[in-house]
Amino acid sequence: MGERLLLADFEPHVGTSFRLSAESIDIDVVLVSGEELISGPEAHLPDVSFSLLFRGPREHKLPQMTRRLGHPELGDLEIFLTPVSEDEDGRYYEAVFNYVD
Repeated sequence: MGERLLLADFEPHVGTSFRLSAESIDIDVVLVSGEELISGPEAHLPDVSFSLLFRGPREHKLPQMTRRLGHPELGDLEIFLTPVSEDEDGRYYEAVFNYVD
């Protein structure tokens, strides 16, 4: 995996589990979706701005911060996650990527 993470790196893994390491616990989170964010002068370029949505278990409420996510194919990644919502299925965390060249 190169330095720059792309939406295309994650799209094949929607619906798969990532191992999130947080404080003294390890939990599985599922990549629910990935979508391109279109705005600004760079909107015509792919992978400049995108978001990922992960779902974790309801019993663990994690504050926003950089987390280590492990995946069998993508390896270990350091991604800043922000809690955005919760429902009966779990708690949701978003990662937003914005690249400026």
